[in-house]
Amino acid sequence: MSDAEPQDLAAAQRLTTAEVMALARISRATLWRRVASGRLPTPIDHGRQSLFARLAVIAALTKEPVPMSHTLETERRLAALRRRRHKGG
Repeated sequence: MSDAEPQDLAAAQRLTTAEVMALARISRATLWRRVASGRLPTPIDHGRQSLFARLAVIAALTKEPVPMSHTLETERRLAALRRRRHKGG
């Protein structure tokens, strides 16, 4: 074993495509769209496997805004309509 710092080990950790998909809760197609658009870091090809730098993926995911759920937005719109109807009638 080497005398590597724990921080150096964390920087060297890699995630597989499946691990990134699970971490981000996205499909394979969405993962590659985000890589192509620059929203996720480019992986390092390791033979037949694509490996992502763990810290870079986490940094990219924390910078990205969390999209509002469509059902939540729908509920807000319905509540606003109910309030307008209640005031008018």
